[in-house]
Amino acid sequence: MDMAIHDFDLARHLMRSEVTEVYSTASVFGDLPLESVGDIDTAVTILKFKNKGGSAFMEASYRNLKIT
Repeated sequence: MDMAIHDFDLARHLMRSEVTEVYSTASVFGDLPLESVGDIDTAVTILKFKNKGGSAFMEASYRNLKIT
């Protein structure tokens, strides 16, 4: 299940502010057949908040891959 949206909600709650800017990028990094259905497995997002120029960095992935 995609759960990263709850991280965005939590960031808004902890910052006690609304988001004014969003930058996000994502890709298919693992060997899951997600690209063929238009989905991704790895994403990073930067949120900028209205109050005091605060920001948050978030990463999300379907799984953690050990790279050696």
